[in-house]
Amino acid sequence: YVVSVAADASLLSETGALSTTGVAAIGFGDIAQLEYRLSAAASSQQVAPVSLRSLGVQMKLPLRERKFVPAFAVALRMGLPRNDRVAEDDSVREKVNDLYLVSRLRLWGPLRRLTLHGGVRVGYASIDDTKRTLVLPAGGWEVKMAPHALLAGELALVPAFVPGVAGGSHRIASKPFGRLGIRWAIHPAFVLDASLGYRIEVARFRDSPSGGLDALVDWDIRLGAEVFLPWGALVCRAGSSFFCQ
Repeated sequence: YVVSVAADASLLSETGALSTTGVAAIGFGDIAQLEYRLSAAASSQQVAPVSLRSLGVQMKLPLRERKFVPAFAVALRMGLPRNDRVAEDDSVREKVNDLYLVSRLRLWGPLRRLTLHGGVRVGYASIDDTKRTLVLPAGGWEVKMAPHALLAGELALVPAFVPGVAGGSHRIASKPFGRLGIRWAIHPAFVLDASLGYRIEVARFRDSPSGGLDALVDWDIRLGAEVFLPWGALVCRAGSSFFCQ
């Protein structure tokens, strides 16, 4: 029963653009969470900002966590269509709907500070009349470095849109995504994030001669924060309800 609002920003994910991401979510116990996600890029060349919006729901399977038994969850994210400019007078319409199957395993003993994550993302992507279903694996880890700080990382495949130029056909591909960062809980209700990622899906670097591990624009440095509001506790404090028992 917590509401969370998170936002982050980067100056390096696209050349000459300020990329931002925001997420608002509301949780219902340890069972479900609803979220609204908005990503935008405002260019320094005064091109209209590109926004990517989605609605999602996450459901945790009601299994009691034990040693050797991970927790499982299912999530569905419905992407809202966006228009992507590929030329001065030409644009394409892109959309992705995703189904996530994920798991989490907290280790024990000498490795009790380590938590592993794994799963698969099934994405139904479309760009104009071109459609494709992608099966994209992902993995991640968290290491608790201090009582209020942890080191986290992830590796995954993500969908990438490659619009055709000069009347060519559109393509939908998958490209690698990696991120390493830290999370610092200054207060139980306020968390800071800082991360370094390699996001080659943003500007389609595989098809660009300037792309590569040595290109600065391929790397993404992000800073963000998240605020938590225990709405269930506030409702209980104001008056009794069915979930306050």
